[in-house]
Amino acid sequence: MGKRGTGQGEFNFPTHIWIDARGDAYVVDAMNFRIQIFDKNGEFVTMFGKSGDGTGFFARPKGIATDSFGNIYVVDALFNAVQIFNREGRLLYYFGQQGRGKGEFWMPSDIYIDQKDNIFVSDTYNSRIQVFSLVNVE
Repeated sequence: MGKRGTGQGEFNFPTHIWIDARGDAYVVDAMNFRIQIFDKNGEFVTMFGKSGDGTGFFARPKGIATDSFGNIYVVDALFNAVQIFNREGRLLYYFGQQGRGKGEFWMPSDIYIDQKDNIFVSDTYNSRIQVFSLVNVE
C-alpha cells in the first residue's frame, strides 16, 4: 500500500506501525512529519502532524501506540518525549525530557502499550526500557 510522496496514503520514510484493537493501522510517516491512519481494509482515514520544534509538532517521530481509550502516543527522539494526541490530532499531553533520571529519555525510539495500559518506552542511549502506568482520572 502507498508510494513515495506527500499526499494521502503516500509516505516519505515510514518508520513504525501500530495496529489497534479495531484493526486500524497507525503509520509514522517520519520525513513527512505526520501520522497517517488507515482502516482494517487499508483505506485512508485521516492524518495529522507537521514539522516543528515545539510541543504538538514532530521533529524525529519514531514509535507509535494507542491506549484503551484510543489516544495516540508518539515517541519523538529529538524532543526526548512522548506526545499523546486524540484521533483528530489534537495534543492532549506529553511527558519526558532529556536526561538519565526516571521519566527522562535520551533518544527514545519506540513504544508499546499492553492491554492493561502499561506503557513501555525504549530509551535508546540510556540503554533501558521505562515502564509507566496510565491512570484514569475520571
